[in-house]
Amino acid sequence: MSTIRLFVPGPLVAGTSIELDEARAHYLGRVMRRSEGDPVELFDGRSGGFAGRIAEIARRRVSIDLIAKLRDLPERNTAPVLFQAVIKRPRLEWLVEKATELDVGTIVPVRTRRVAAPLGRVERLATIAMEAAEQSGRLDVPEIAGETILADIGSLRRSGRSLLVLDPTAEARVADLAALHCGDLDILVGPEGGLAAEDEVELAQMPQVVRGRIAPTILRAETAALAGLAALAMLH
Repeated sequence: MSTIRLFVPGPLVAGTSIELDEARAHYLGRVMRRSEGDPVELFDGRSGGFAGRIAEIARRRVSIDLIAKLRDLPERNTAPVLFQAVIKRPRLEWLVEKATELDVGTIVPVRTRRVAAPLGRVERLATIAMEAAEQSGRLDVPEIAGETILADIGSLRRSGRSLLVLDPTAEARVADLAALHCGDLDILVGPEGGLAAEDEVELAQMPQVVRGRIAPTILRAETAALAGLAALAMLH
């Protein structure tokens, strides 16, 4: 029987106990059929990963003993930020799940000129990211930022990191750029149909912007984003 991993509010400390809410009790007891004495792994995005054991489980609550620390949270300064033009909701939710598996640090939904679809509930995207982190072995959950316009992404960029714009017409390859920058890049993916001329004007005014292509074909937005993240992940 595999060990269930759960993201919980921290801080977590070995040798203490933590009580979880009714939703977690239902998931462990009714959905996953776990009982007292069964192992679990807990993480909170700050304290690392901990081995735990179910001490008591009831319909509305579950108590878990934290036995020992398993892993420390790795340094997160290299985790990329994905600036993703808003796409249709089912594909956006799938993208959030897979980007979490590829160790994205933050996902920022961006409204560009050719975006027509509404973003929808950010809370649902955050839940998807949490569940993907639990399944993938991460010790933190990527932040899902609120929607922003392209002109305002400068305030969300980190100092010293270049912004890689995925562009099927670019001369440079993403793999070469990622190696040149040692993977220390954030990524911007435009909407279906590409960035409008007004968007390009705003990008031209931003510092440290590079452009790269992934494949000889034109990729869908979610495919391009994941391919770009995979290229960066291979360097860390």
